[in-house]
Amino acid sequence: MKNRININILIAAFLLVGFLSCKNEKPPEFKTTDLKSSKLSNGLPNITGLFNAYRYQDFDPGFVPLEVMDIQYNETTNEIVATKFLGDDAVPTGKVTFRGYYTSNIFDVDLTLGNGVNYEIVKSYLVIDDENTFTMYAYNGFGATNNKEAKFIRRVVK
Repeated sequence: MKNRININILIAAFLLVGFLSCKNEKPPEFKTTDLKSSKLSNGLPNITGLFNAYRYQDFDPGFVPLEVMDIQYNETTNEIVATKFLGDDAVPTGKVTFRGYYTSNIFDVDLTLGNGVNYEIVKSYLVIDDENTFTMYAYNGFGATNNKEAKFIRRVVK
């Protein structure tokens, strides 16, 4: 019994340290140093690669989980697919977070929302600022009472 209590205390301490290390700060501005081209073959900003997502409105303002998306583009179909590279279990790592057809700077996507067990596809849209930043606006879904919003900024390893 004593070992079980010690293990529980150790787990709680580990979770507390992880929680306290998360900050609700705007990520630093990144330069586009990893792009072969700032434009895709369709002339639109190149939003392929790794992006940090932040500013999820449904979370407590003191805690915003780090979400990293790997965004790929298919030149033949104009389809954009964002796969979770790192983040919470709402959508597991390695699973598609959103997808859509990138034919203008504002376009609809299907966003996967979940709680780690159940998932739902909701209609959302992206507004592309440039090859380094864009914003996702998600409509109500999965029990959310407010529209969700997330800002994506290109992740550059320094």
